[in-house]
Amino acid sequence: MRRWTFSLAVAVMACSGTKKPGPLGQPIDLRDYLPPELKTGGVSVDTAYHQRLKVGPDSALIEVTWTPLQNGKARLLGEVKAELLEPVKYDSLRIGEIGNLINIGSKMEPVESAALKVRWFKTWFTRPRAGYTDFQFDAKGRRMITPERH
Repeated sequence: MRRWTFSLAVAVMACSGTKKPGPLGQPIDLRDYLPPELKTGGVSVDTAYHQRLKVGPDSALIEVTWTPLQNGKARLLGEVKAELLEPVKYDSLRIGEIGNLINIGSKMEPVESAALKVRWFKTWFTRPRAGYTDFQFDAKGRRMITPERH
């Protein structure tokens, strides 16, 4: 009986901890990715866009929020952040790796879009697992593609 109790205790300790709801790191200022002439000219818009998505094998529910900037007719990205909405059994969950910053509008009325990776890590019976979900969005509040899970 002691052997089974000890084995069960080891198995429970080897599983992931629980990540509580809350922010996933610090917000990312996307103005850092703009050319110098556009960094200071953008005016914040009083709009924030929100999108919920599920991340990883346990389908962690997160909400990504981003704000646009207006620079003349150009719509640029200002800041992006994410928040875990429900507890999930992951060791780590974070946002980062902004990429694929492109203009999806026209030359006369540019609209900036970007891709964001949401990374997760969990241990399951002493076996570490990790992956990410892609999320692509634009300055008009559109989600560009269905997230890929890796």
